[in-house]
Amino acid sequence: MPNRPPAPVPAGFAQAGSASGRKGRGLPCTCGPMHVHIPRRFLALSLALSLALSVGPVLAQRAPAAAAAPAASAPTPEWRRTDGYRFPALADSVRRLQFAAQAMQLREYCADRRVPDEFVRERLQRFGRMTGREETCASLADY
Repeated sequence: MPNRPPAPVPAGFAQAGSASGRKGRGLPCTCGPMHVHIPRRFLALSLALSLALSVGPVLAQRAPAAAAAPAASAPTPEWRRTDGYRFPALADSVRRLQFAAQAMQLREYCADRRVPDEFVRERLQRFGRMTGREETCASLADY
């Protein structure tokens, strides 16, 4: 076999040959940071949704006034009824998860004596406007 020079390759395209000692021969690397974080994010999302679905009925029992407010406003037409649905709407689950996260942050504000009282009161009132009920530091335990 004669000694031949390597074939010309377009610029920016390099691949390790078998003589380089690199194993895998051009297989994509699966060791980057995104490879590690994608499964964790998926696991966290699925865990959060399953928690919301299991805790949702309990929260509805604890706060019947907030849950019954939309139903009392107007009767639901027959074609729009969702009584037979096994799981709540995704937007409802996301809303409850966001409320739980905000309530946890507010509980930290309530427990930290370095946070001014007027700041905590203002945040509780803002949170109460979102949830539709009067919130206090004690009521945050419902979330």
